[in-house]
Amino acid sequence: MPTKLGTDTDWLFVSAGYVHSMGLKLDGSLRIWGKNDQGQLGDGTVINRSLPTLIPSAVPFQKIKASRVHSLAIKDDGTLWSWGNNDFGQLGDNTIIYKSNPTKIGTDTNWQSISGAGFHSVAQKTTGTIWTWGRNSSGQLGDNTLIDKKVPMQIGTATNWSNLQAGIYYTLARSTIGFFTYLSTWGKNDYGQLGDGTLINKSVPTSVYSCNILGLGVENTAENNITVYPNPTKSILMIQNNRNIKINKINIIDASGKVVMEEKEQYNSINVHNLPAGVYHLQILSDGKPIQKKFIKE
Repeated sequence: MPTKLGTDTDWLFVSAGYVHSMGLKLDGSLRIWGKNDQGQLGDGTVINRSLPTLIPSAVPFQKIKASRVHSLAIKDDGTLWSWGNNDFGQLGDNTIIYKSNPTKIGTDTNWQSISGAGFHSVAQKTTGTIWTWGRNSSGQLGDNTLIDKKVPMQIGTATNWSNLQAGIYYTLARSTIGFFTYLSTWGKNDYGQLGDGTLINKSVPTSVYSCNILGLGVENTAENNITVYPNPTKSILMIQNNRNIKINKINIIDASGKVVMEEKEQYNSINVHNLPAGVYHLQILSDGKPIQKKFIKE
């Protein structure tokens, strides 16, 4: 049954790991409790705590995340901190040594959000860039390798990432391009957890869903006037303009949000033969709002 902890009424945010818990109060103070065999509580010991225990800090905490056996936090000054298990470099301090006290990661002061699960960590900066580190056995870091990383590494060059979430051996993130928001996934996919209709692991962010953030209306009507085929395609992508909508430019955008092709003259067909296999978005720019279509390159 839900059990009330003490009498305090100033809890702001909580996070649950595998065997430990974290709680953030309105004043930015951090409390942690649970198992502490690998220093995941951050109190300088490996002693288990059955009550919320204060973690002293001169600078208030702003964001917290309890992972499997490590912990992540961002302070009010935008610095990134981690502690606990570090077998695969998931603390990001360029070592594989456990830490029982919060350890500052690098010198950057523009960290905005964090997530961790299993043995890898994910974070976003205020620039909108995404960074990953730790275990990479299934491509969960998204850097197109299976090599573990002991320091935060930027993934791609996109600056439109948000809403990060690390799962067990996989990662999800949201990105926004124009009037559309996209869900991208990467990492382990043995149970279809990436949501891309396959059971194949992905080592780079793969867009699996998009929607118009403005909702239905004129934009949706415009989309229905454009037909893209064949889909999937191996080489030529045909574009049928059913209502002769004026087109100024067409962009092809990959899963990371990068424009990989640009067409300013030929609007009836595009040769995508040289693109790597994957999911792409066709962004049609007209005098009105952008029209977006998703297609698969085989």
